[in-house]
Amino acid sequence: MEKCIDVQNLSFSYLSQKILHNCSLSLDKGRFCALIGENGAGKSTFLKNIAGLEIPDQGNIQFLGEKLSNDSIIQKSKLIFITENLSFSSPLTIKKFIRSFKKLYPLWSQEVFDSIVKQRGINLEKRFNDYSRGQKMQILLASYLSTGPKLILIDEVTSVLDIHAQKDFMKIFYNLVKAGSTVILATNILSEVAPYATDLCFIENGHIKFNVPVNDLKRKYIRIKTDKKIEKAYGIELIEEREDQFYYIGLNESLTSSIKNNSSFKIGPPSFEELFLFFSKGKRELEP
Repeated sequence: MEKCIDVQNLSFSYLSQKILHNCSLSLDKGRFCALIGENGAGKSTFLKNIAGLEIPDQGNIQFLGEKLSNDSIIQKSKLIFITENLSFSSPLTIKKFIRSFKKLYPLWSQEVFDSIVKQRGINLEKRFNDYSRGQKMQILLASYLSTGPKLILIDEVTSVLDIHAQKDFMKIFYNLVKAGSTVILATNILSEVAPYATDLCFIENGHIKFNVPVNDLKRKYIRIKTDKKIEKAYGIELIEEREDQFYYIGLNESLTSSIKNNSSFKIGPPSFEELFLFFSKGKRELEP
């Protein structure tokens, strides 16, 4: 499979503070990567460096097999970066705005735009400035996603959308991935991306701890739910206690037969939230 994006040893500093430390990430075409980490971990800064909005101290970024350059109009037309802080104002109607906007993008798809607009019930005769913040974000998403992007960088935008719009746009992202685009979505709402993500990238204190296919993680780790505490054993860790239930994550290969065959233990694949709790607790590393 051909690579879409390949980031190697990227570091970035702001003033005298090091924000990103030798970050590497590689994704093939047609992958959906959930970028997760605590607030301030470096998710937004990492995406901005890929998008060319920040200049890294060091590192190499290859996009579709070529070194990514801010001077390449062709490359930039195939990459979009959408953030929740995106601010835009226009007195024009949506129809007039799009008439000018689409001329900037040679791969513009009117079919994709019309489909999203219809799905979200956007009135093209209404002025852009008359919409709410969440509705403006939907219009901008519809506009940029219709430009034929090969790489879609999304920074927390779903947090400004209502629940119906969140679900619709997650499906739209997924459909674009199935058509060959690659998505990197930074989010703190892990449940929304779980049904669609093919890869999980965990960033902590400016270090990318791992970037692996979701299926590999779910084969390697297992979630145990029980109403009693399990004696501490190698590879098993308590991650949460709620409503008189104990939640553990352990290495699948490390689970003893006494645990696997115990009917009082509910064993299954871990959720994204549980994996996040597991790896963020105690600065844990991914097992090889």
